[in-house]
Amino acid sequence: MAQRLVAAVKHDETTSQVALLESQISWAKGHKDIALSLLNEIVTKEYEDKKLTAMSLRQYGLWMAECKRENGKDIIRNYLEKSLQKLGDNDDVATRLKVY
Repeated sequence: MAQRLVAAVKHDETTSQVALLESQISWAKGHKDIALSLLNEIVTKEYEDKKLTAMSLRQYGLWMAECKRENGKDIIRNYLEKSLQKLGDNDDVATRLKVY
């Protein structure tokens, strides 16, 4: 069912949004390496959609912490703080709360 949903979304959404959804599905299935790889593509590229980038950075940081792939300080600095910086102070509270 989830894979059919991804196929349907591919027609309407951008590639980065589809990659985020695919990574979440892979993670839920237990394919952590695939999920991290898909999400890493979003995290390493610069996209104009700040909300999507912030959500991806946050998710990547949380997954890296869960897998214990980096130490806590690096995860906070490289992903979680960067996620908040992408949103900036100009974004309204509702947007920040949706991401966090």
